[in-house]
Amino acid sequence: MKNNIVIIGALFIALMLGSCKKDDILYFDSEKNSAVSFPGFGTEVRLYPGYNAATQTFFRNYSFLSGPSSATSATIDLPVKVVGNRSAHDRVVGYKIISDKSSATGSDYAILEAVIPAGELFGHIRFELFKTPGLDTEQKELFIELTASEDLARGTNEYIKAQLSWHNMLPMPPIGTFECRTYNFLINNGQSMNLADYSYYSSNAHLAILEALNWPKEPELWPRYNSGVVNGISVLAAIQNGIYYNLIKDYLDNYAAANGGERLKHNGGLAVGQDVIARVWP
Repeated sequence: MKNNIVIIGALFIALMLGSCKKDDILYFDSEKNSAVSFPGFGTEVRLYPGYNAATQTFFRNYSFLSGPSSATSATIDLPVKVVGNRSAHDRVVGYKIISDKSSATGSDYAILEAVIPAGELFGHIRFELFKTPGLDTEQKELFIELTASEDLARGTNEYIKAQLSWHNMLPMPPIGTFECRTYNFLINNGQSMNLADYSYYSSNAHLAILEALNWPKEPELWPRYNSGVVNGISVLAAIQNGIYYNLIKDYLDNYAAANGGERLKHNGGLAVGQDVIARVWP
């Protein structure tokens, strides 16, 4: 009797599966059902760095100081990827600008195209950024969110947000968990030293770090606390032993002495207007 029940059950399942048409089964990796997202998973992070898992946002920052001084604009790409298969034709990428969060307006930039080229799994949203007055002291920010298009569905919520910022000031260090924590390990304005974003970042504090520690200004050379070595010294060891604290504190004290006792202030972030303070390792 027990064997008969098993056989009947197996026959029922086979009949049910047989009644499903092939068209009823959706394959997410087929061209028809492919989706678009910002890169932020696995090896994509090495190819296209910029995704911050804590904020679930892809960051791209550009400084006109890193280009020709005569330039009046710059062409910058936000990378996007297909979750699915390649296609024989170009595919349009859907997006929207989050205006209520963005400081940039239509006169500050132009969007040239948003496409996944034929035969490729990666594409871009291409911007032309204009070198407008005021970028010497204030950066422009643009918040973007991916949407569905006729060619591509929207990806998962974790990988559809991006923030593009630009200015004519010191290039910002990379937007990554370890780079963010390196900054927060060195500067203390009330934030957690393990904070994995740049909520308290300011270019004044950044410049103080570079000049006090004699670190290079090129953003791609920004060291990481967990693996960086500068002048033969482990970054983490120099932080823990107070070497970097003393150097940054001395720089800030010398700045105040040269400016009539006025301390260096943050010129951006959540600590804007506050004194820049070197962090003591706990």
